This record gives sequence, structure tokens and C-alpha cells, in this order.
Amino acid sequence: MTEYDSPVRGPRRMRFDADGILWVTGYSDGDLLRVDPDGFKSKIYPMPEFAAGFRPAPYALGVHPDTGDIWINENMTDRIYRFIPSEERYVVYPVPLSGTYTRDMDFTADGQACTSNNPVPATALEGGVLQVICIHVQPSAQDA
Repeated sequence: MTEYDSPVRGPRRMRFDADGILWVTGYSDGDLLRVDPDGFKSKIYPMPEFAAGFRPAPYALGVHPDTGDIWINENMTDRIYRFIPSEERYVVYPVPLSGTYTRDMDFTADGQACTSNNPVPATALEGGVLQVICIHVQPSAQDA
């Protein structure tokens, strides 16, 4: 067994991409961590601030099986984040309800990124009805 000190504070859920790169959320400081297991070389990508001095609290992530994009859910800003590794940039998707507290990311056969909201108590969610949320990204000229 080998133990490594985490380069990010509050590491949470993690996933490997198709190239064997490990992606980890840094919950405490609002970071995304890329780790190359060959030598444990790492790079930290700070998440975008949603207000001056305040970054999100990334909880979990999923690696899109077709695009390799990293989809991140988080617990503070009612947003879902997509990180495009080849461009080292984030795309931010506001969710339609306040009080959304998402748990994990998964993908449909046609490529949608999905999560569910699950605040405790459920009445903390605007409307009080728990939902599954899916985002379908239309390819843009930039993606071609």
C-alpha cells in the first residue's frame, strides 16, 4: 500500500478518465485536482468564484465517457460545472431551483450529464420536490 498526501484540502469523490488520469474534487477550497498516477504528478485547477472571494464546494465528479469532460456537482451555489481538460476551462450551468444540493454525476447513453438534488430537509429546495436534472450539451463550432 502507498499513501499520498492530498494536494487539495478536503478531497472527496474521485474518478479515473480513459487515459488513467485521476480527477479529485477539493471540497474545502473549491479546487479540481488532476493526478497522473505515474509519479503522482498533480495540477490544481481552482474553480471559478461565484462571488468575490468565494469559490464553490465541489462534492463529486463524473468523467464523461465520450468527451472526457469532467462534470462536477457542488453544494453551495446551485450550479453544475463542466471542466474541459483539453482547454483547461470551466463551463458553468446554473440549475433552475434554489436550494439544490446535488450528490453525484452520471451519463445517459445519448451523452447527457445527470444528477439528482437531495437537500436535507427536502423543504430546503425551492418547491420542495426532489428531481433528477440532466444537461444535454449541443456541440458548438468551438467543439468541432
